[in-house]
Amino acid sequence: MNEFRLHKRRLLINLSIFLILIVVSLFMIIDGASAFKQQWRIIAIMCILLIEIPVVVSSVLISLKVINSIIKEANSNKVLQETELNNYEKEVEEKVKEADDLTFNLNRLIADVGKHEDWDKFGLGLLNGISKQLEIITGLVYKHSKEEGLYKSTATYAYYSEQKPSDFKEGEGLAGQVVKDNKAIFLSDIPEGYVEVVSGLGNNKPSHLVILPIYKNNNVVGIVELASFKSFGDSFARRIKDISESFGNLAPVV
Repeated sequence: MNEFRLHKRRLLINLSIFLILIVVSLFMIIDGASAFKQQWRIIAIMCILLIEIPVVVSSVLISLKVINSIIKEANSNKVLQETELNNYEKEVEEKVKEADDLTFNLNRLIADVGKHEDWDKFGLGLLNGISKQLEIITGLVYKHSKEEGLYKSTATYAYYSEQKPSDFKEGEGLAGQVVKDNKAIFLSDIPEGYVEVVSGLGNNKPSHLVILPIYKNNNVVGIVELASFKSFGDSFARRIKDISESFGNLAPVV
């Protein structure tokens, strides 16, 4: 910025000198028109012209420097703005991640679940680990059976119905649709009779349901159903793909 001001000041000084010399030249030309034979006038005018040439050249050079300084400063500001924007975006991403970890911490869940070779133990560990972080009322884990082409219940959490959870195929019901689309479903209006919870308060109907796939190598190897009286939150929904992949990494081989 200081360099730019210096070039600007030099340019203004050169232009002022140039204008003064032009005016003096004009006056001398007009005054010497009638007596042009006087040699000293001719010499004076030639000297002035010789002075004007380097002044003009210098002005042009300084103008180019000014232009280059402006371009350089503009590029520098642009880079600085881009750097500041990138830093701001990273800071926002970090804060969002921190907020997400407070809501649902995958690392803590992985530690809670541990490694299992048996799907029944894995399912129980998964539901218990989830219940430590989310206020779920009931939960189910389904495992895919390649031989039968069915998804069968392998673990439950706070499931009080006398009937065993029904098996389903790909495309059948809400859970089957999740398998077909390989995409989680969030519901805030659960169909009548879909989930009921028996507690000390009597029979209650949860208001929120999420059904998410457990997938490995783009194959849905299981399903998790979670019901709650409270919303699962935007951060949980935003990270649902990472959560499903983490479940798949923990799941035993089918």
